[in-house]
Amino acid sequence: AKKDAAKPKFDLTRINELFATAQGNGAKKPAIVVDNLRLSLAPLNGRNAGYIYVKDNGNYAGKISPEGVFSAVRECRDEVKHELEELAKDPVNTMIRHGRSTGRCSCCNRELTKKISIDAGIGPICAEKFGLFTY
Repeated sequence: AKKDAAKPKFDLTRINELFATAQGNGAKKPAIVVDNLRLSLAPLNGRNAGYIYVKDNGNYAGKISPEGVFSAVRECRDEVKHELEELAKDPVNTMIRHGRSTGRCSCCNRELTKKISIDAGIGPICAEKFGLFTY
């Protein structure tokens, strides 16, 4: 536990709630994509069950424990910790901002093609599965 003291800790309540809602609504492999980061759940039957995997530009950057402790791999960019902190503070608005600025859904990373989706920043199917809003 002493070595975890130096590792960043995040309040993942809101992110965990989003993943739980998405799973409850039938999402098989829910993910959150913001800027260069992609968060996904570790397999339920693996040794990291309950963890959230973090990828940075497609490369594994580390994992976040159920308690919110981020364990980064050595190659992880320093900025990743700050980006995760911002996401953890307000995941929904961070996801919406990402979608509006990139034109891609923050859940499935598909291109947003309809004006209502672009304005919302998240596609309608993902918004419903994550329990964000309906339109």
